[in-house]
Amino acid sequence: LRFLPGAVGLRLLSTGTNPDRRHDGAAPVDNSMHIKQTIQISRRHPYVESSEATGGNQAGAVRAVHLTGSGTIIEELTAHSMEKRSLSYEMKNPGPLPVSDYSSSITVNAKGNGSVVEWRGQFYCGDPNNDPAPECNDDVAIEVVSDIYQEGLSELKKQIEK
Repeated sequence: LRFLPGAVGLRLLSTGTNPDRRHDGAAPVDNSMHIKQTIQISRRHPYVESSEATGGNQAGAVRAVHLTGSGTIIEELTAHSMEKRSLSYEMKNPGPLPVSDYSSSITVNAKGNGSVVEWRGQFYCGDPNNDPAPECNDDVAIEVVSDIYQEGLSELKKQIEK
C-alpha cells in the first residue's frame, strides 16, 4: 500500500505485488473474471453483507453495498472493460465511510505467468474543512480505505487459490 501525493485530495494504491498479495498462479483473465461481476462484491469482501445493482456492468450502473452492521454505500460504475481488465467506480453516497468525492479503479495486469491486481482510490476526508472532527480527518480516511483495500485483496487471493 502506497500513499501517492496528488494536487487534489488523497490517493491510495494497493497492489498484489507484495508476497502475501501476489496472484502468480492466476492468469490475468482468471483474475478479471473475479472482479467482472460488480454485483457479487458480497462474495468477495468480508465487510459486505449483501449488495444489489441495476444496470449490470455498464457505465452508469448503480450498486448498493450493505456493510455488515454499519450502513450502506451507493456506488456508480463509471467504466468497465474486459479487454483492459479494469473497472472504475465512484461513491455517490459513502454511507458510514469517512470519505467524500471518492473514486476508484481496479485493474488486473499480467506479471510473469500470473497477474497482479491493483486497486487505486482517490478521495477527500469526510470533512474537508480546515478543522475536521477527529473521526473525519485524513489519517482516519486513509486507514479506513487502506483496510478495505487490504481485506478485499486478501479475500480475492483466497478465492482465486481455491
